Amino acid sequence: RRESGGYWLGMAAIRRHPFSLVDSLAPYPQVRATLTKILPYFLLKSLASQYGMVLVLDEFGDIMDSLQDPGGLVIPSSSEIAEHDGVLYIGSYYSSFIGKLRLKDEF
Repeated sequence: RRESGGYWLGMAAIRRHPFSLVDSLAPYPQVRATLTKILPYFLLKSLASQYGMVLVLDEFGDIMDSLQDPGGLVIPSSSEIAEHDGVLYIGSYYSSFIGKLRLKDEF
């Protein structure tokens, strides 16, 4: 939850166009399951898009704004979000650290 109302939503991955491996394998859940079991973690991680994104939602779930790191240079992915005393903490499946962002009045 946001301290000012609404919600933070971390996006663990985005879809890349024109080709998305996740989308192309959607009709084949058994193939997806098998690939995740036989491919090494570093290879699976390299297939994931490096694009950090956090959405700002109102109390009804409508998107009000977003924070983005298109190259994933600082935050490559965001799977957990927590706000405390004006600071946003951003966790990720893929990172060995927790990102910390001081929020300004507009958020």
